[in-house]
Amino acid sequence: MAKEKTVPVTVLTTLGDQVPTFEMPITLKKLDGSDVQFKVTCKALRKTEWAGHRDARQRALFEGMQAANKKAEELTAAGGDAPSYIETAIANIETYGAEAGIREGITLDAALILQFAEGWSLTEPLTAKTLELMEDKFGGSLGNIIGAYDKAIYQGRLGN
Repeated sequence: MAKEKTVPVTVLTTLGDQVPTFEMPITLKKLDGSDVQFKVTCKALRKTEWAGHRDARQRALFEGMQAANKKAEELTAAGGDAPSYIETAIANIETYGAEAGIREGITLDAALILQFAEGWSLTEPLTAKTLELMEDKFGGSLGNIIGAYDKAIYQGRLGN
């Protein structure tokens, strides 16, 4: 018996443009173990363009740390006396503590998502504020969205 030939749905004949947007399925785990799903409508950025946005997010994080370090150095230089260990520890909690770090990460991740996301299937509008709220309620959700977009753009994988 001869094997039937398969015909691809689409044949690539040119290196033309990708689709301008695509739907990206997202699945999040709730704390009770159940899954919730929604879709994000994404711009189809080029791999190098997306890499530039990722670099800008990291640059913003490092520049924030650099500014905080410079401020601490200026305070020490201006006052003559170095702050005590406990004063330094308290100041570091304000700048580098868990809450400060989490808030900064959420803000940067929400801004990064808005570089590619044009909409979603949720009833609330897609804004930095709603993304930040989602991450605060569903920890790891923004990382999940960014990771799914990474797979789609860097590896050509969507939803698998």
